[in-house]
Amino acid sequence: MLATIDRSDALYHVPVERLHRRFLAFRYQGITYWTCLQFSLAFAPQAFSQLTNWVAAFLRSWSVRIIVYLSRSSPRHATPIPQAARKALDWWLQHLGDGIGYATPKIGIVLSTDASDWGLGVSIGASLYLRHMWTPQQRAWHINRKELYAVRWALESNPLLFTNRTITVLTDSTVVASQIRRQGGLRSATLLRETSELLHLVLSLRSVIKPVRLPGVYNTIADRLSRNMCPPEWHLLSKATSAVFRRWGTPTVDLFASRRSAVVPSYVSLNPDDHQALFVDALSRPWNFDLAWVFPPPPLIPLVLQHLETATGTFLLVTPRWEKTFWRPDVKARAVDAPIKLKDLSRTLLDLSTNKPPPDVQDLQLEVWKLRGGRPTLRSGPHQSVVC
Repeated sequence: MLATIDRSDALYHVPVERLHRRFLAFRYQGITYWTCLQFSLAFAPQAFSQLTNWVAAFLRSWSVRIIVYLSRSSPRHATPIPQAARKALDWWLQHLGDGIGYATPKIGIVLSTDASDWGLGVSIGASLYLRHMWTPQQRAWHINRKELYAVRWALESNPLLFTNRTITVLTDSTVVASQIRRQGGLRSATLLRETSELLHLVLSLRSVIKPVRLPGVYNTIADRLSRNMCPPEWHLLSKATSAVFRRWGTPTVDLFASRRSAVVPSYVSLNPDDHQALFVDALSRPWNFDLAWVFPPPPLIPLVLQHLETATGTFLLVTPRWEKTFWRPDVKARAVDAPIKLKDLSRTLLDLSTNKPPPDVQDLQLEVWKLRGGRPTLRSGPHQSVVC
């Protein structure tokens, strides 16, 4: 049953304490005092709403659905609907019968993007790296537009990969994350148009898009690609790994490595020409290892955790120590021991593409988790890190 209760002159139902009436007075043929709330007071709607919200909360506790609305305008006054609003309503009318389900697509894909003065860089999944140099016209764009365009360019360049997918965009730009999450903004018409084009593209692909803020120090692959440089290849020296191996044992395989970066003799590579590798592309096969070393580029961690769903065995996963990231609860749920925090990274972490520590290594924090394969289990209580 639907019912409407209209209280005319609503504020007049709220009496004013006698001692306070002297503050609500005006002079007309003497002095006239208000004995109730008056509409012209700025705080009056808020005070009335506090009262009605209490009533609404009481009714909702009885499972009564109620909407409280305070109108300050004439009910007979007609307000024309703006043309932009009519256009938006027409779109909804045309698409009400499209039949798109509320559930997001089960198949997910992760990409990380970045932009620089040279161009843009995109990392899709574990092995697809793309870059694009700006045209003279694009080079004049503001950096925020470049960062946002990088996402759309990635989808337009590979539409089949992003069709009917849940697309997770890892970006170090707070503006890009905000524009996608809020479906635009009011501060920049240019960014609003760019966001609109991106979201219409996602809609045409029958996909959904979710932005995730990734600190720039961990957005390594896309950052290097956007500067027309080789992707980084991080490697932990033995002085860091030996402490981990003494505690948990030596892994039988290194799943994200190359001939130079492998920490154990048996490794998996992304290079199809590396004939010494156990196989190519760790994410292309199921995992069944007694103990495996997993040190992926940070943007690939969501894919690694997804792959662990069907894995068996135990895995030593190296991750950034980032408390607010969306994948950290999944890591904690899989953990069989407290993590090991790696120290002195300026001396133990090397980027083999430059033979130097990564840029801003002083801002990096890495830890190693011992995880089990299969579906995660809920755990209670915090994990205390052990420093090695």
